[in-house]
Amino acid sequence: MIKAFLISAVVLGLSATTLAAEVKTPSSKKIDFALISETEHNIDAETTFTEFGIEASKKGFTVSFLPNWGWDDKEIDNIQLGLSYDYTLTKSFTLSPYGEYNVDNDFKEKDKIIGLRTKLNF
Repeated sequence: MIKAFLISAVVLGLSATTLAAEVKTPSSKKIDFALISETEHNIDAETTFTEFGIEASKKGFTVSFLPNWGWDDKEIDNIQLGLSYDYTLTKSFTLSPYGEYNVDNDFKEKDKIIGLRTKLNF
């Protein structure tokens, strides 16, 4: 539980530091924020979940905070803290290594995930 609070504090601290730097250098590009929502229904298990939250991006880095709401048991069953970076290799191809730290609604550690996303524009 302490790990989840520490990671949350680091993420918020980095965001606040970036915001403070943004105020000092008005010529730099601002932080891009996005509200995220995805609802899915599993037909076989007959369960419905909504993942929602916020992402903040700047200079290729993206930080996310995404709780997962279970409509059947009416509680948050997972909170995902994420960090990724976009490497634009060509005009149409991007690699994005990412990490996710997942906790349950009591902030007990569940999963630590690392991965690589690819994006091809055409």
